Parts: sequence; structure tokens; C-alpha cells
Amino acid sequence: CYHRNRCYQLLEEGERQRGFKYDLVVAARVDVLFLASPPLQLMHKDSLWVPDGMDWGGLMDRWAVLGRRTAKMWFGVWHEIIHRNFLQEQVLKLPAEMSVGRDPLHPLLGPELILARSFQGKRRCS
Repeated sequence: CYHRNRCYQLLEEGERQRGFKYDLVVAARVDVLFLASPPLQLMHKDSLWVPDGMDWGGLMDRWAVLGRRTAKMWFGVWHEIIHRNFLQEQVLKLPAEMSVGRDPLHPLLGPELILARSFQGKRRCS
């Protein structure tokens, strides 16, 4: 999460230096290999596009195409964890979630679930 936050800081710094903001941001881990380019021309600047699969009950965090406003939320998970009681709130929910027979293959509070929950209660993008 911290490294995502740092990437976002560098993105904002670059935008300030160049005097413009990007419409779309592609977030990808260094171990992602693209066999084809994502269809960027189909994506709206207020959107979040995350591929299906490997989400472990949350949002797949290996790569995504983000609208500029959505990018702040995606890269800002570290800020949520540090400056709000985000993790404390999530940990308090665990006993109730464990009692409903959660799938043992999905971690209770992995990075994908933390990412998905950081978007909950915020303006959704279509």
C-alpha cells in the first residue's frame, strides 16, 4: 500500500511539473506481462476497470486502468489505513464474518479485500 501511495505522489508531482492531469492511469505490478494492450479507447475517464479473477473476495490488485479521480482512491489505500481507523474498523468486522462460514480459500483481510473495502461507501464510478 505504501508503494502505491508513493507512485501516486510521483504522478501528482509529474502532473504539476507538466501543467496537466492524465485522463487515465494504468496501475500494474512489475510482474505483470501484457499479451495485448487494454482497450483504453473504450474506457471513460471516470471509470475503474479491473479484470476478473484472482480477487480473493475483493478487487484484483495486480493491474487496473483507472480514471483520474478513481486513481486517487486506488493509490490512496495507504492514506486510508494511516489517517483513518480503516484497518481497526475492518478487524472489528472479522468475528462476524468468520461466523457466517466464509470460504477458507479467501483470506479474511488480504490486500484485495482491503482494496475493495476502501472503495465501499464512496462514490461509485460506472
